[in-house]
Amino acid sequence: MAKSRRETLSRIRRRVSEMPPLSTGARISLAIFGWLLILLGALQLLIPGPGLLTMVTGAAVLSLVSRKMHNLLRWLFRPWPWAWQKLLQLRRRIRERVH
Repeated sequence: MAKSRRETLSRIRRRVSEMPPLSTGARISLAIFGWLLILLGALQLLIPGPGLLTMVTGAAVLSLVSRKMHNLLRWLFRPWPWAWQKLLQLRRRIRERVH
């Protein structure tokens, strides 16, 4: 079972690495959108709402433009490989839509 997860993760990484780099405008837009999602998630922590999910989505968007954020998310999701796989799939879908 673990082998198939590793194969799936390596397949997703190959797909992402094969995509052309993002343009400067797309990188700026993704950074602004990612920070807005993180701020919105922080506000939702104070009032009822899915704040943590919104913050993780914002961090996933930011990880497309920031290697440090990507490494931080990889470190945070290390205990949950299935969640890391879902996050990589989310990153891939976002990147495909931006291109």
